[in-house]
Amino acid sequence: MTAATVNTNPVQTAFNDAAAQYSAAAQVQRQAAQVFADWLAVLPISNPTHISEIGCGTGFLTEHLAPRHAVPYCATDLAPAMLQQAQARLPDLAARIDWQVWDGQNGVPNSGVPNIAASTDWLVSALCAQWLHPLDEVLARWLAQSHVVAFSVVLDDSFSAWRNAHAQLGLSSGLQPLPNWSQLQAQCLGLGAQQAFFQHLTLNETHANALAFAHSVKAIGAHVPRAGHRSAGLRSPLRQVLKALPQPCTLNYEIGFVCLVK
Repeated sequence: MTAATVNTNPVQTAFNDAAAQYSAAAQVQRQAAQVFADWLAVLPISNPTHISEIGCGTGFLTEHLAPRHAVPYCATDLAPAMLQQAQARLPDLAARIDWQVWDGQNGVPNSGVPNIAASTDWLVSALCAQWLHPLDEVLARWLAQSHVVAFSVVLDDSFSAWRNAHAQLGLSSGLQPLPNWSQLQAQCLGLGAQQAFFQHLTLNETHANALAFAHSVKAIGAHVPRAGHRSAGLRSPLRQVLKALPQPCTLNYEIGFVCLVK
């Protein structure tokens, strides 16, 4: 595994801390990765000659794409502990994959070959793009360095029951800002790709109560609040949210699939 210089930040720390339990806790992410990989498999695009994956986590997308394409594969993540878990989960694939600690905002990881610009054929990413800001600039960088950019992303109408319960109580949910599907499609169409494919997916996850949902978000490292958010730090508001949501409660994940071909 190659280590790049990455500045520690709250997102990196959260995913490092969650790595050990991520594979067991991230059931929606696991399902979404499989659906995304199957979607890519039927698109009318050429097979890759090289794949770079941004935000591979513990390898949910990797385990589907790498066996299908016997080409050089570079799997990256901001969190070193996630890469370690991915290698442990995928022993049959680990040796043929180049694992790198890398911040996806910087584009494609360095190849290690002097005087050769970082580039790839396919750049793929599963449920990572919502952490990258500003996303339109990141996507432009990705497309400049690759032939195909394919990613899935959590959208802004996700977790509607959680958001509505907080709004009804005059509270802030603290959730990270997420891309709007219509705006994201328009941004992608403006990047100059020759082909663009889009698909929307809804996945639901049921929890015993609102507290169980909050715990599940922390278990996968996705609990870092949006910039400037201050938690109430009181039990009373949380109890109010618990009462406002049914028990059990179902939370929706709205997910966008995007594939851009240059």
